[in-house]
Amino acid sequence: MNTPVNFEIAKLLKAKGFDEITNYNYSEVYGYIENINALKHSDGNNRFVSAPTISEVVMWLYEKYGIWISVQPNEPYVDNDWCFTIFKDFVKNTSLEGYDSQTEAYEAGIIYALNNLI
Repeated sequence: MNTPVNFEIAKLLKAKGFDEITNYNYSEVYGYIENINALKHSDGNNRFVSAPTISEVVMWLYEKYGIWISVQPNEPYVDNDWCFTIFKDFVKNTSLEGYDSQTEAYEAGIIYALNNLI
């Protein structure tokens, strides 16, 4: 998904060590997205928080921590009801809560992984 994560997730990613170059960044002070390329936190750019896409975060979690997040329909034939599944070390965790969109389910999975698996 090419949708940037929200500001709260971006701040959590920064706290967990995400330091990749992204196409967009949030202003640390104002919380809005700016199109500023090629910034990394480790380069001393503390005014900004990287705003990676959901896809970039999913790949970062997989490559750095072996965590894979998958989103699927919660039940067949139910509209707008999505859930996430997280795989790590051959252990599968599936959310019991339904989400209205794929984006919401991915964001919930990312938050779960960052808070509970890292």
